[in-house]
Amino acid sequence: MQLNIDTLIFAEKPSQGRAYADAYSVKKRNQSYIELNPCSTFPKGAVITWGIGHLIELQTPGEYDEKYKKWDMKNLPIIPDFSYKIKSDVKDHYKIVEGLLKKTRSIVLATDRDREGELIGRLIFQQADVMNKPMKRMFPSSEVEEAVRESFNDLRPIEESNNMYLEALARQHADWLVGMNLSPLYSLSLQQKGFKGSISIGRVQCPTVKIIYDRQKEIENFVPKPFYQLKAKFKSSNGEYEGTTNIKVNTKQEMKDILMKHQLQKHGIGKIVSVKKDIKRNYAPKLHSITTLQSKANKLWKYGTKETLDTVQSLYEKKIVSYPRTDCHFIGDKEFAYIVNNLEKYKDI
Repeated sequence: MQLNIDTLIFAEKPSQGRAYADAYSVKKRNQSYIELNPCSTFPKGAVITWGIGHLIELQTPGEYDEKYKKWDMKNLPIIPDFSYKIKSDVKDHYKIVEGLLKKTRSIVLATDRDREGELIGRLIFQQADVMNKPMKRMFPSSEVEEAVRESFNDLRPIEESNNMYLEALARQHADWLVGMNLSPLYSLSLQQKGFKGSISIGRVQCPTVKIIYDRQKEIENFVPKPFYQLKAKFKSSNGEYEGTTNIKVNTKQEMKDILMKHQLQKHGIGKIVSVKKDIKRNYAPKLHSITTLQSKANKLWKYGTKETLDTVQSLYEKKIVSYPRTDCHFIGDKEFAYIVNNLEKYKDI
């Protein structure tokens, strides 16, 4: 790899790297990286490369010590000095990325602007032993060409995103500790009581399964109960309307008692004794995030969460919608409805 690299831009995934390249003049495209011509932002040119999701992962217990390869109560808990390895299915790509990282003078971390994106990039930099090189953070707001150029013209010190990296690292280590210790603990304990097989315990997985189980039990054990509520039609010089009380009672007799107590008749005459006026503002509806989008698609069309996520990810990669992150509001009701109505067409773009 005979490259003289002044700036290496690291994107999270190939589609993101290609979107960045589209905002500039491309010198050469390769399978694992793209060379950019010199420009005002990168006077000496730049090279864009990417991960394929995570290229680096935590070692398994058995890779720390042979004794952990077989579950045994006496070996628990397992609390290692966390070490990382290159994922076996992406070793070839990692070697190319590592070579680029070692050749470049400076690095721009341009993964998604969230904790996971921060972790993906920094773990690769640490594995390649290039953390001593000058680094900047690019915070992508969109993959529209103008927005990409604006973001690269506003590179921030890498230190500004340190907390996101530390949060993601803590979450990753917590997930490992919970899964690698509680899975054998519960499995072996149950096996002593005659259980056949093993079970998987996860920090997020188990609470989620419990919530689903509790809700399913509520549905199975639900017993419908009738209730009574008072409705009335009101007629005035300005027209008619129907009103409903906030009172709910379990029996018809209770409702009759309320009518008698307040001397309400079937065709009575009412008197307005006070009027309260409020100024209310109706704001434009918020854009959907991935979470609300999945909820609405499921409610209206019974789409599964993965089906909606996969579809929006495809739209994102084709630049039809921008930045589908959990914490980002990126699409409105009308745009959402249009895309849903044309879902099949967009899936195959």
